[in-house]
Amino acid sequence: MQFFNFGSNETYLFFEWVRRHRDVATLVAKAMSQVEGDEWYEMDADVCYVARDKLHELLREILEDSLGDNPEEPLLEATEPHEQLTNPLLMGAARRIDLGTVAHALLLDAGKWSPDISPPDVL
Repeated sequence: MQFFNFGSNETYLFFEWVRRHRDVATLVAKAMSQVEGDEWYEMDADVCYVARDKLHELLREILEDSLGDNPEEPLLEATEPHEQLTNPLLMGAARRIDLGTVAHALLLDAGKWSPDISPPDVL
């Protein structure tokens, strides 16, 4: 993704991790399939933005499954001295991941990001 501003190293690293270790085409297809019937889509929100939000939720699930959804849990479970240092650092880095930006970049990379920028119809 040349010339894309991820905003943080953590966001970029998560984007690359997802591209290397997950089936991005399936994730994007799943997000796109959830667009129809979405309340925002029904109110004429652009498909790209609704798909980005759906993909954001899928990415959140992936991140939580990978790290756990309780940020304090890894610290409490740490038994080794190095884990007592690395676990809080990892959780701090995970908090800086912008999942919306990752979702946007994945859709762009998959050729599915083309929002309608025409002005809205006025009554």
